[in-house]
Amino acid sequence: MFWQIFSKKSPPGKTRTNTGEKTSPAKPRITDTGTDSKAVRLPIPLLKKLMPIGQLSEAELGQLRIHDTHFPAGSIIFKNAETCNFLIYLLEGSVYLEAGNGSGYEITAGTLKALYPLSNGARHNMTAFARSPATVMYVPQQAMQLANRLEGLLFTDEIGIPEKLRDNEFFLRFYHNFRKSNLEIPTLPNISIRLQQAMQKDPGINEIVKIVELDPVIAAKLIQVANSPFFRTANPITSCHGAINRLGLNTTRSLVTSIGMRNLFRSNNKNINIRFQKLWEQSVRISVISCTLASLTRKADPGEALLAGLVHNIGALPLLKFASEQPEDTYDSNDLDRCLRHAQGMIGTFVLNKWDFPQSLEKIPVICENWYFDDNSEFNLGDIIILAKFHSLMGSQAISMLPPINTLPAFLKLGDNTLSADMSLQILHEAKQQISEAMSFFAV
Repeated sequence: MFWQIFSKKSPPGKTRTNTGEKTSPAKPRITDTGTDSKAVRLPIPLLKKLMPIGQLSEAELGQLRIHDTHFPAGSIIFKNAETCNFLIYLLEGSVYLEAGNGSGYEITAGTLKALYPLSNGARHNMTAFARSPATVMYVPQQAMQLANRLEGLLFTDEIGIPEKLRDNEFFLRFYHNFRKSNLEIPTLPNISIRLQQAMQKDPGINEIVKIVELDPVIAAKLIQVANSPFFRTANPITSCHGAINRLGLNTTRSLVTSIGMRNLFRSNNKNINIRFQKLWEQSVRISVISCTLASLTRKADPGEALLAGLVHNIGALPLLKFASEQPEDTYDSNDLDRCLRHAQGMIGTFVLNKWDFPQSLEKIPVICENWYFDDNSEFNLGDIIILAKFHSLMGSQAISMLPPINTLPAFLKLGDNTLSADMSLQILHEAKQQISEAMSFFAV
């Protein structure tokens, strides 16, 4: 878990300060403990591995004005609270990053952690020491802005095909069918559509109750949710009207859509159905953590966060539906895995656009694919989902592949005290208690 990464270690001996602070558009300032900074041209394959700049095209990467600097062991590479206009990556050696409370962690070149920036943001939130002779490189912050572009998300032309999938036969068949409108795009249940249409007209609670009661299963589920730990009070709810009154109209809409979505994650193909089950479990886990995180931070509506968590990977549905219709000997499962990794974000945005979801939700599938997404806005629903996804991977084998949480823009937006280690423990504790119950009331 991320708070265990910040284990107590004795930092290396400190010498005079070095910073990666920028004094001109082209070159960071380096003091006398580091060798002169110089412009470098690094191999494109190396840059492609770095997050998030690896998402840029080869042409864009080739145009970046990159500098590197060498630091002797014990020197300071940058200081906490100093301003910075660069993404800083470790190329050689080992670096120790120390927080203001004295905790810290080490990053060594060549490891997965070194593929992420040592620092990101307008100010450093840690101090970096060279534990051994180290080389770091400075990439202009504009690279982050380029990596966060959301254009070309709907396959409007061949440029919209992810570079990593242009030789993927399964995806090219999928794309060909998409362009000919031959794909089955999942549709929401009728009650969800009616409820969304009604909500656009500022309805009263009685009108919403009439719509929900058209589906006795969903009405019963709402009563179950209203009496769950999410919303439980001293008095139990026994009617649909009482449930909706307790939940509120926005949360009711989110829950009706969420409950109705469960049937979309099914297939008669045994292997695909196993994938669907894992996908649904992941969706529920992230939705519960999102709801908990929204409640604790008070930065987003918990009901909307719950729905956003459930739809964050909705783009996998058309891909898996298409796979279920193909003979299994006509595609490689590794090709399907690559499609799920690199295409479900923009496919998900397409699906939510077709479902007439609000823009705040429509972009979620793409946003959550990028740990370093930052649209320079205040903390919002997209940030909630990114942090929920991060928390969902804590304690799993994937923890070694995660970036340091203190470098994520979503984390930095919360400030120093909003998302502490104790709060993360509370989030995971509450979510663990609620995930199994959520699995039961989202089942149909």
